[in-house]
Amino acid sequence: MEDLEFLNEKIINKINIGIVYSDPTGLPIYANKAAERILGLKVDQLTKLRSQEEGYLILDYDGNIFPKEEYPSVIAIQTKKPVREVIAGIHEIKRRHTTWVMLESEPEFLEDGVTLKRIFTTVTNISSQISIEKKLRFQNKLQSLMMKTAKTYLVGLHNEPEVAVQESLAELGLFLEADRVYIFDYDFEHSLSNNTYEWCGKGIKPHIDDLQMVPFSIMEDWLDQHTKGLSIHIPDVNALPIKSTLRNALEAHSILSLLTVPIMNEAKCVGFVGLDMVKKKHFFTEQEQNLLKIFAEMLSNMQVRIDYNKKIQESERKYREITENIADLIWTTDKDFKMNYCSPSIETIFGYTPDEFLSGSINEKYAPETIEKYLEIIQSFKEKLKNGTLSNKDLWQLEGQAIKKNGQVFWFLTVMKPSWNTENQVTGILGITRDITKEKRALLELQESEERLQRIVNSPTHYVLRTDLTGMHTYWNKTFEKEFGWMYKSKGLAKGDSLTSICSYHHKRTQDVVMECIMNPGTVHQIELDKPSKDGGIMTTLWEFVCLTDANGKPSEMQCMGIDISDKKIVEEQVRKLSRAVEQIPLTVVITNLEGNIEYANPYTFHTTGYTQEELLGKNPKVLKSGETTLEEYQHLWGNITHGKEWKGIFHNRKKDGTYYWERATIGPIMNDDGVITHYIAIKEDITERKRIQDELKDLNLHLEEKIKERTLDLENANVSLINANKEAQEANKAKIDFLSKMSHELRTPMNSILGFGQLLQMGELTPVQEKGVQHILDSGKHLLNLINEVLDISRIESGRISISVEPIEVYEVINEIKDSLLFSANQKNISLNTQLNNTVPTYIRADRQRLKQVLINLTNNAIKYNNEGGEVTTSVDIKQTSEDGYTPIRISVTDTGWGIDEKDLERIFIPFERIGAEKSNVEGTGLGLAVVKQLVDLMGGKVGVKSAPGKGSTFWIELQQCKSQLDLIQKEATLSQHTAIHNQEGVVLYIEDNMPNIELVQEIIDTKRKGIKLVIHMRGSGALEKAIEVKPSLILLDLNLPDKHGNDILLELKGNEETKEIPVIVISADAMPNQVSILKASGATNYLTKPIEIKSFLAAVDEIIK
Repeated sequence: MEDLEFLNEKIINKINIGIVYSDPTGLPIYANKAAERILGLKVDQLTKLRSQEEGYLILDYDGNIFPKEEYPSVIAIQTKKPVREVIAGIHEIKRRHTTWVMLESEPEFLEDGVTLKRIFTTVTNISSQISIEKKLRFQNKLQSLMMKTAKTYLVGLHNEPEVAVQESLAELGLFLEADRVYIFDYDFEHSLSNNTYEWCGKGIKPHIDDLQMVPFSIMEDWLDQHTKGLSIHIPDVNALPIKSTLRNALEAHSILSLLTVPIMNEAKCVGFVGLDMVKKKHFFTEQEQNLLKIFAEMLSNMQVRIDYNKKIQESERKYREITENIADLIWTTDKDFKMNYCSPSIETIFGYTPDEFLSGSINEKYAPETIEKYLEIIQSFKEKLKNGTLSNKDLWQLEGQAIKKNGQVFWFLTVMKPSWNTENQVTGILGITRDITKEKRALLELQESEERLQRIVNSPTHYVLRTDLTGMHTYWNKTFEKEFGWMYKSKGLAKGDSLTSICSYHHKRTQDVVMECIMNPGTVHQIELDKPSKDGGIMTTLWEFVCLTDANGKPSEMQCMGIDISDKKIVEEQVRKLSRAVEQIPLTVVITNLEGNIEYANPYTFHTTGYTQEELLGKNPKVLKSGETTLEEYQHLWGNITHGKEWKGIFHNRKKDGTYYWERATIGPIMNDDGVITHYIAIKEDITERKRIQDELKDLNLHLEEKIKERTLDLENANVSLINANKEAQEANKAKIDFLSKMSHELRTPMNSILGFGQLLQMGELTPVQEKGVQHILDSGKHLLNLINEVLDISRIESGRISISVEPIEVYEVINEIKDSLLFSANQKNISLNTQLNNTVPTYIRADRQRLKQVLINLTNNAIKYNNEGGEVTTSVDIKQTSEDGYTPIRISVTDTGWGIDEKDLERIFIPFERIGAEKSNVEGTGLGLAVVKQLVDLMGGKVGVKSAPGKGSTFWIELQQCKSQLDLIQKEATLSQHTAIHNQEGVVLYIEDNMPNIELVQEIIDTKRKGIKLVIHMRGSGALEKAIEVKPSLILLDLNLPDKHGNDILLELKGNEETKEIPVIVISADAMPNQVSILKASGATNYLTKPIEIKSFLAAVDEIIK
C-alpha cells in the first residue's frame, strides 16, 4: 500500500463512493469500505466477480451478460484512456440479487507518462435509480402487453383460439426482445412431447417441424423439473458441462440462453412455454421470469383473466408510484391534447410546480421553433387518429429548447406515444421528457473537436483514410485522393470503394493489420507499404492504423494515416549499406576522438590484433606499437591529419600475442557540416603475407634459372613414364575386357546345353542317386552362370559400357517387388523377411529401376545366405537430414541377424573377389555381389556402407537422393510452361518409347503447345524401322532402354536405311553419362535430351526441326 500513502485513508473510507485500485494487469489491490460494502466482497475476493463459477454474473443495462473485454478497467488498460459512466449489474446467483452500479475507470502512469502504474476505478451504487427506471419501463411495456394480450384472449379464445395464441406469442416475444417463443405439450400416454406453437424474431430460423414427437427419454431431467412446477433458467448455455446432453441439444439449435416455465392445470404439468436467445446471451430477470409464468397461467386457465385484471390494477398503482419518483418528467394529455398530468420531477427540470406548469401557457415555457415542431406532431397524431391508422407502435420524438421558471434555457428530449384505455380507445398522449443539456453540450464539443481534427487531417503531407470494419471507404482527405485515386480500378475514389479496389497494392498485408487492430481497439499499428507512383517508380509509405470504438467501447471504424518516407528510406538504406560494408570489409577500420582514443573498431580489427572490444575501445592505438616506427613518421602523420589532410604509410605493429605484422594504412580526418574536425578514421590492410611473399620472390629470383632447368628435366622424365604407364594400363584394360567378353560367349554356350539337358533329365524318371546328381549339376551350373553375370557386370561398369537410366522411382514399390521374389530362398532357411516402411506417404528417389532392384536383391540375398537358421532380414527406409546444398538422402538399410563381420574386414568388403569369412562357412559365392552393388550405387550418384560386429549381425545400407514423383515433375513443368507460346507448325513425330507416363507427358505437351503436330507411338524396338518407313515422320523421338532392343541399335538401323537416314532423331533418355551422349551423337543423333524432360528445352528442340 506504499503507492497510496498520499491518500488520507480515513477520508476515503468515509465517502459513499466506492474506490478500487487495480494493478496494470487488472488485479484489484485496494478497495475502500464503500466499495466493499457496495460490492459485498473484500478486496481479495473481488476476482470472484469475473467468474460465473464463483456465483456471480456481470450484466449490462438490458440484462445481457457483460463481455469481460468491455469491463471499464480492461478498456482503460488497453486504451490507456479514461472510461466514463458505464452501468453494470452485479448479480449474485445464489441470492438472486442484483446490485446496479456506475463504474468509471482512469489509468494512472509512472513518471514517464507512458508506463501504466495502476487503474483508479470509482463504484457508485445506483440500484434505486436503475430499479425505478427499469420498473417504469417494464411496467409501461407490461401494461400495454397485458392489455393487448387480455383483449386478444377475450376476443380470440372463443372465435380463433390458435390465432389468439400465436398473436400472444408474438407480442410476448417482442416485449421481452426474445429471439424465439414456443409452446410444447406433454403427451404422458405416449411419453412424447410436441412443439405446438412457435414465434421467431426477424432472421431466426424456425424449428417447430424438427421438434415433433420428441421422446421423454432424452429430456428426463427437463421433464422432472417441469412436473414439479419448477422453471428452467439457463442464462449461458456455454457454462453447462461440455459433455452434457442438454448442452449438445441446445447448441444444435444455436441457443445461447433459455427460460422455460411449466404450464400447470390443477397441479398437473401439461406442457411448457419457453423463450430462446440466439443472437446474444441474456440473464432473464425475475420480472421477465414472472411474466412468462403469468403467460403460462393464462394458457392453462381462463381464470387467469381475473388474476390478470388484479395484476393490471397493481401495475397501475406501481406505475403511478414510479412516476412520482422518477427523475424524468412524465406527463399526459386528454383527448383534446391539453396536458392534464405531470409528475413531480417537473420542479427539478422546469422549476415549476405541477399546478403552475399545467395552468400556464406553453409559449412562456418553450422556444418558438420547438412549439412549431410540437404542433406538427399533434397534427400528425390527429390525422392518424382520424383515418384509423393510429396504433400503439406509433412513436414521436421531439428535441428542442425549453425555458425554466428562472429564465434559463435548456435542451430537452421528449418521447410521445398514444395513450389507450382498457376499451382500446385513445385517451390522449403519454410523454416522457428528459433534460439533455449535458449531452447536447458534449455533442457540440465533439463536433468542434471533429472540426479541429478535420483541419489536422487535411494536411498536404499526410494521407488520411477512414473505412468501416469491412474495408469500405467512408472518408479520405485530398492528399490521399491525389496520391492514391489514380490507382483504383475506377481511376477515382467513390463511397463503397475498398482497399481491394486498388490495383497492385499490398492487400493481404493491409488486411492482416486491420484484423489485428480490430482485435485490439485503440492500439496503433504501423506498417510500411511500397506504393507505385504515377511516373512508374516506387515510393515507400509509412502508415499508422488504429481501430476506433463507439460509445459502448465496441470496434466501429478504422482510422488510417500515412506519410511518404521514400527519401528517409533511401538515406537509411545508404547508412545500412555503409554500416554493413564497414562491418564486413576485410580491412581494419578504426575511428578515434581528437585525442586519439579509439571510439569504434570493426570486427576485423579484433580478428587482426587479437584484442577484444573491451580491451581496445577507449585505448590509444599505441598499444599496437612495435617500436620500429620512428618518431618523425608519427609527427608527419599527426601534422597531416590535424590540418585536414590525408596520410598514407606502412606500420610494423605487434598483436596481443606478441606476433609482429605489417599494415598499409590510410588515415584522415572526419569533419562535421561546418568543416570542423570531430574524429579521425584509419583504414588499414594487413600486408604481412604479401611482405613474406615479396621476400621469398627475391630469394627465388636469385636461383630461378637453375631451378627451372632442373624442374624441366624432371618433368620430361616424369611425362615419359606417365605416357608409358598409361599405354600399358589401356592395353591391359582392353585385354581384360576382350577376355571377359570372349569368356562370356564361350562359357554361356556350353552352359546353355548343360542347364538345358540337366533340366530335361530332372523331368524324367530318375533314381534317388541320379536325381541328387542332376540337382548338383543344375546348382553348380546356376552358380557358374551367376559368376559369369557378375563378372560381366563388373566389366561393363569399369569399361563405362553399362547403361544407367536415372528417373524418379517409388522406393516402397520396389522393396515390395523384390520381397516377393526372395520369399522362396528365405523360406528354405526358415528366415522371415520383414519391412519397416511408412507406406502412407510415397517416397521417390533418383535411380535406375532395374539396377536398384539388382542392388537390393544382392544385399537381401547376402543377408539370407549369411544368416542363421530361423533368423530375420529387415528392410527399412529412413529420410536423412537435408544438407546445406539441398540434397536430401534416402537411406535403404538391409539388416540381418547373421554372423557379423570383423571391423578390420569392413574396408575390404566391397573389393571384387574378396569373400570375407569364406573359410568359416560353406556358402558359395564369387566375392563380386557387393562390388557390383557399390559400383552401381556410385553410378546412380549414391553412397553405400555397412555396419557390423561379430555375432550381432550386419546392416548394409545405400543412400540415394530424394526427388519428386514423375507426376509432380510433370505438374511442375506444366506450371512453368503455362505461358509458353503455342505454335501452329504441322508435321508428324514418331515416338519410340515403352514407358506410359513418359508417353502421356509428351502427348500432353504436343496436344497443348504444338497442336498442328501429330504424335505416333511405337512401344518396342522391333519394328521401329518399319514403322518409320510407314509413317515417314518429320522427326523421331527415341528412348534408349526399350524392352527388346537398345536404342543405339535402332539408331544405327535408321541411319543405315536409305528411306530413313535423313530423318532427324532426338534421343530422350535418363542415361546422362557423357560417353553415352558422345556415342549416340557419333551414331547420328541430332540431339540428346535427358529425363525428366524440361518442357521449354523440348519444344525448342522440336521447333528447330519442324519449322
